[in-house]
Amino acid sequence: AKTVYEWSRVVHQLEEYLGHSDARQLTGEDLVGWKGSMVEAGLRPKTIQDAKLAPVRAILQWGVQNKHLVSNPADGISLDVKSKQGEKKRSFTDEEAKNVLKASLAEKDPVRRWVPWLGAYSGARVSELCQLRAEDIIRIDAIWCMKFDPEAGSLKTSGSERIIPLHPALMDRDFLKFVATIKSGPLFAALSPD
Repeated sequence: AKTVYEWSRVVHQLEEYLGHSDARQLTGEDLVGWKGSMVEAGLRPKTIQDAKLAPVRAILQWGVQNKHLVSNPADGISLDVKSKQGEKKRSFTDEEAKNVLKASLAEKDPVRRWVPWLGAYSGARVSELCQLRAEDIIRIDAIWCMKFDPEAGSLKTSGSERIIPLHPALMDRDFLKFVATIKSGPLFAALSPD
């Protein structure tokens, strides 16, 4: 379901750029132009290559294989995804992290209140944290933990299924009291898919 959702968004973005939705009219030049517009907009090369061009290429290839299209206009269109010096992701400085965590303490929205703290003290992906359920906060022996389980939602890799102890900083800020208000189901039920 997540792939359908994400790929549908990419197709709609391409349709917006083109001004039409007819794959038979699509040309390689159109896709090169779309790629250029994303580069100009500041999207990272890896995002353009893996999250934009690859889904379009796969969908168009399905069209070729199922005799809806004569050829795949996305064949051969790619982008160099090697990071340039100085373009690598950097982590927050200690001061930036303190500012984010301090600001989140004033938030009423549970996502903005808890996801920064959970991320800072677990290293988990934002998508994993946002799909946590009340039943994923478990006690093992005397240690409170959060369990990342494919039953809660998709995980990036099979190795992503894991249990992480909750940091005392989360306990000190009453994270368990928040969890107790949920009973069962998603901790962040009001969160939209994107």
